[in-house]
Amino acid sequence: MPDVQLTNVSVATIFNDASFMSEAVTQACLGEELTVLEPGDKWVHVRQNNGYKGWIDAFQLACKPDDWGGLPRYATNDLVTFIRESPDANSTGIRDITLVSELPMLERENGWVKVRLPDDKNGWLVDHPRKKIEHVNPEMLIATATRFLGIQYLWGGCTPKGFDCSGLVQTVFALNGIQLPRDSYQQAEVGLELGNNWQDWETGDLVFFSFADGRITHVGIVIGNGDIIHASGFVRIESMRETSSELYSPNLKNAFVKATRILGEL
Repeated sequence: MPDVQLTNVSVATIFNDASFMSEAVTQACLGEELTVLEPGDKWVHVRQNNGYKGWIDAFQLACKPDDWGGLPRYATNDLVTFIRESPDANSTGIRDITLVSELPMLERENGWVKVRLPDDKNGWLVDHPRKKIEHVNPEMLIATATRFLGIQYLWGGCTPKGFDCSGLVQTVFALNGIQLPRDSYQQAEVGLELGNNWQDWETGDLVFFSFADGRITHVGIVIGNGDIIHASGFVRIESMRETSSELYSPNLKNAFVKATRILGEL
């Protein structure tokens, strides 16, 4: 059986090489299962369930408890919140957690929920459960995306602590029950390809851009009327529509490569 360990910090960066000076590839979130490919005292080579491989600081991992898979899961609806030693807002924080994580739930008490941590400790967080999406629709997708407006750009980021462009898209769709590849050029190969007229695009479509050598390096989500939400400097709304004086981005219009439709096509 492969050795599976758990991310033991709120957000851990996965690097291309075993060095903090290496390029960030992506991130793993608290409680995420990672398959160990090559163990080490300082760095561990791991594979995520989506197939992504890279190196993670060994300190940020914990061995998977035996009962980890036998308990119901809990996910907070807060973008970022603290897990505390006791069900009291003044008690000591022992970890922070983002809404993209899920942890085993032990009990509920007076507006708090007790969860199991990867290192086999227990903690409490305010009971604001994230609703499970049963049927995704474009409006819910955009409602998810706009919760992240203003969050800073972070290379390799895929959490409310920072997003890169494809990390934002992947996270928004994942929170709505749709799994997409990690990188923008990979995401561009999924779904139905559309024309280049923004008037034909629908809410929830994806648009892709190239800023060098014709390679797809950027992605955004269509809101409607030529407007898109994307991570560029920070999560923001810009437009492909020239008559939108406040939102129009000639850089995006000039870099446009293709649009695709995911909803209804998978």
